[in-house]
Amino acid sequence: MVHLFEVSVAASLHFLACVVPNSLTRPEAARILDRDVLPAADYGNRIRAGRDAQGLHAGQAVNANDPVLARTYGEFPLQSLDTLLDAAVTFLPASTTSSRRPLHFCDLGSGCGRLCLYTALTHGGSVDGAEESSQPAAWKVHGIEISDVLHEEAVRAQDAALKQGWLQEESDTDNQGDRAIGTIRSSLSLHLGAAQDFSATILKEADLIFAYSTTWTNSGFSPDAGAMILSDEWNSVFSSCKQGCVVVTTDRALDPRHGWKLLDRHDVPNPEVFESTGYIQTMEK
Repeated sequence: MVHLFEVSVAASLHFLACVVPNSLTRPEAARILDRDVLPAADYGNRIRAGRDAQGLHAGQAVNANDPVLARTYGEFPLQSLDTLLDAAVTFLPASTTSSRRPLHFCDLGSGCGRLCLYTALTHGGSVDGAEESSQPAAWKVHGIEISDVLHEEAVRAQDAALKQGWLQEESDTDNQGDRAIGTIRSSLSLHLGAAQDFSATILKEADLIFAYSTTWTNSGFSPDAGAMILSDEWNSVFSSCKQGCVVVTTDRALDPRHGWKLLDRHDVPNPEVFESTGYIQTMEK
């Protein structure tokens, strides 16, 4: 998870872009991640890396609204992610879903890159410049993480997927961007830096954003929204989103006073907190 105001000493906007040669089914992608790329057996090591990212020591007391909690590392269930993204895609504007360009997706607070890798591998279709589809076949997946410790884990996972052939390095031909020329394949890019570093680029261009926001600071419960509301600092991060962008947050909703409209909510399994509520919202400007 990202934190808005701290800047990592190692923060950098450099990244390696990869493309997905072949789309995988959801069960296949989950097996590959859990077995070969980010092994389930190494979960404890990743949790320890998350603690290192927070800079906390055992037994240290932390206030419930301490910003450091935004760096809490967790692994959101893949099936719960599927449920929320499947629902969110139905609210995208027709101009997005019928476009001959990839859908721009961002995981804000991408940690070790697990959700990014899974999303790219399971949306690994291609967009043919001569055809239109009712759903975007290719996804341009971006992960943003402020912790250099967690980002290094994500880069290692990306490298493992490259070596195993599940990803390929992006070529000049693949990097045609949104030009509907030839075939555009799904891609994955992992970025290191603070959220606001990307407000004018990735967040501004995103069609769909996911944020595992369960531990992010909040401004209290809103009876009207029926949800805990993310603090103004986080609403500011999302303020650069374009009209029609759909944002999914967990256990915290974006503030309607900042132009956000709640479209839907889903309760999904999340063993780390028993159950999470996913809020699906769009920006109305």
